[in-house]
Amino acid sequence: MTSAFALSDHQSTLASSSQARSELSAGEFYGQPVLGQRQMRHTAAKQVSELPKQLANELSAEELDICKQVEVLAFDQAGCRMIQKKLEEKSADHADVSSFAAALVHLTLDILPEIMTNQFGNYLCQKLIEVAPASSLK
Repeated sequence: MTSAFALSDHQSTLASSSQARSELSAGEFYGQPVLGQRQMRHTAAKQVSELPKQLANELSAEELDICKQVEVLAFDQAGCRMIQKKLEEKSADHADVSSFAAALVHLTLDILPEIMTNQFGNYLCQKLIEVAPASSLK
């Protein structure tokens, strides 16, 4: 009888631990951030309201929307790719990409080290360095 009790006790322990695992994502279970997500830090990206007025006035509505969400998009695979494509399209059309790139640099400056070390964000950083005006990178 003691073995039946020990077995049922062991099964309930296994059931409760597997239930706990199923409620957590794989990354949370192993104590790692889930891919595409970043751990929240004390620093945050600047808000669009902190952009210089002249720079904000030069942006389209679509670019302003991207700027508002850049802190999330910069750590997401699809988000990074979307921003990179927008920068590439503006450069290919010989449009003035410098305002958009300068705004992105200005907004992400405080979290740039985190973006640079992110598996998706590092490509965005490379594209920003490629197209941004030198004055915004200083």
